[in-house]
Amino acid sequence: MSKDKGDKCFSDGECGFGLQCNDGVCVKKKEMDFGSSGKSGNSCNNDADCIGPGKCVKNNFGKGYCSGN
Repeated sequence: MSKDKGDKCFSDGECGFGLQCNDGVCVKKKEMDFGSSGKSGNSCNNDADCIGPGKCVKNNFGKGYCSGN
């Protein structure tokens, strides 16, 4: 079963179609993040840092990344 955006991961193979494992969390691949500001996978502190590209999701170490649309 593939993991979805925001789920914890160890490798790209665990994440669903169009997603990649970015430092321990599944996020939308930049090339699949249509219509966003290109922030998918970028570090963030809260959802406001990711306006357009989804939510700010945290990895196991508490570091946040934009999940993508």
